[in-house]
Amino acid sequence: MPTVGQTLRLERESRGLKRVDVARVIKVAAHHLAALEHDDFDALPEEVFAKGFVRTYAGHLGLDPEVTVADFVRELRARRPPPPESTEVVRTMARILNAQEDARTNGRGRSLVLAAGATLVVLALAAAWWLSSDRARRPEPAAEPLIARAEPRATAPATGPATPVEPVASAAQEAQNGAAPAQQLAVPEHAVGTGIEQRRIVGESESFAAGTTVWFWTRVEGGAAGEVVRHIWLHEGRRIHAVDLELGGWHWRTYSRMTLPSTGSWVVEARDREGQLLAAREFACTPEPGR
Repeated sequence: MPTVGQTLRLERESRGLKRVDVARVIKVAAHHLAALEHDDFDALPEEVFAKGFVRTYAGHLGLDPEVTVADFVRELRARRPPPPESTEVVRTMARILNAQEDARTNGRGRSLVLAAGATLVVLALAAAWWLSSDRARRPEPAAEPLIARAEPRATAPATGPATPVEPVASAAQEAQNGAAPAQQLAVPEHAVGTGIEQRRIVGESESFAAGTTVWFWTRVEGGAAGEVVRHIWLHEGRRIHAVDLELGGWHWRTYSRMTLPSTGSWVVEARDREGQLLAAREFACTPEPGR
């Protein structure tokens, strides 16, 4: 039986729709749709957000949104069970609701208790979302075209979203991009460093201190709009995270980042949709200075 992601992908393809076009219409990041369609639950946002765009995506394709969301939640929780912190949040909410009921029964301080209860519920949910997320450890995806006249992209904060710059290309460049023949993906250039400036890697090295935000930069050739290159970060041979980066043309720069949490040997790979290795870069993570 196909998964929810496979069902959505097959339905989209049967309608002749491109993922990048659907993402633009329903206002959902294309890399999130790619992660959903390929059952990459590690690359999806937290459940409350993922459910929202699954419902929107299903509705856009004419599928039953509620049934699709229910099936998705079952699959997600089987692969990514809720963290233990959520149990304490449930207990906190139960105590708040009990206090509200007592206030209604006794008829004293009702407004005050209700207001305080509502505030605590919001704070508890926010705390659970933050504790259960690994946003501070995940590399953030971004992609920019090789052939474009765009302003230099400012490096995003280490824990903030890396939003790609909208390309501004000349008519000749657009024609060149559109006329490029389909060919196999290749990564003729790749590097790791401490930042991106003018869409190029800076601070290249083979060794970085723990806590440093390291960027993996790849120049991809041979792709078409909608193709995906996956960056996979491994520590001592164990996969830490993987992120799909959607290409916008046959020449495209992509990059992801990771704030190094552990010392030792690191490898970051670029692979195509089928898992074919396109490029890999090894580097070492050393202890922070003074430790």
